[in-house]
Amino acid sequence: MERKFIHLEETDSTNLLMVRKQSAGENIEGLVISTDYQSEGKGLETNRWHSSRAKNLLFSMCIKPGFLEPSRQFLITKVISLSMLEVLSDHLPQSTVKIKWPNDIYVNNRKIAGMLISNFISGRAFEFSVIGIGLNVNEADFPAWIPNPISMTQITGKIYDRHSLLLHITKSFEKWIELLRNADDLFIIESQYLDALLYFNEWHDFIIKDTHEKGKIIGVSEFGQLRVESKNGVISTCDLKEIVFL
Repeated sequence: MERKFIHLEETDSTNLLMVRKQSAGENIEGLVISTDYQSEGKGLETNRWHSSRAKNLLFSMCIKPGFLEPSRQFLITKVISLSMLEVLSDHLPQSTVKIKWPNDIYVNNRKIAGMLISNFISGRAFEFSVIGIGLNVNEADFPAWIPNPISMTQITGKIYDRHSLLLHITKSFEKWIELLRNADDLFIIESQYLDALLYFNEWHDFIIKDTHEKGKIIGVSEFGQLRVESKNGVISTCDLKEIVFL
């Protein structure tokens, strides 16, 4: 897929800008929009995404996955998570990189990246996905209100070229998307995603549907719900609002 890159000094949100371009009739397939600063950067639900100006990687990209059934849209989350995991593992070989369900990347048990994916579906047609990513790259200090953050430069002491990282991520993503197109390769995606999942097959404390439980993650449903087995053998299938990691 041919990629088109746009970089801006500032915008409200790269995801919102991408959607506006689509609404205006522009061809956004393969488009990547990055920025030095977002005035309305968001994480999942009502969360804000903090980033100092020109320190980190803030971008959105668009794909049109017409080959996917809308019911399988969580596979997009899986492949972009694996792309981020691959790139960060290459750059941080001495660190432990994990995927925290549903859309964060953790390094050494601290959050280094988050994703906000908007899927646009019409009837049974998967029209397009806008994938927004924030990666903490050269941030030296974080505000106290941000829980558990870390950046690449805090880990290694190095300053990274953000555009080189962006190219690395998009190249990795294209590789994983090609695997997604081939039904015979889906087992690779599924197995590597589970292997990289934080607390997979490990006992951990959760609040599951308002009850404090010790459980272990045993899988993710095809619809993206987390499956957790508690100590008493009960298996819960949880949406985002039904589970809290402690």
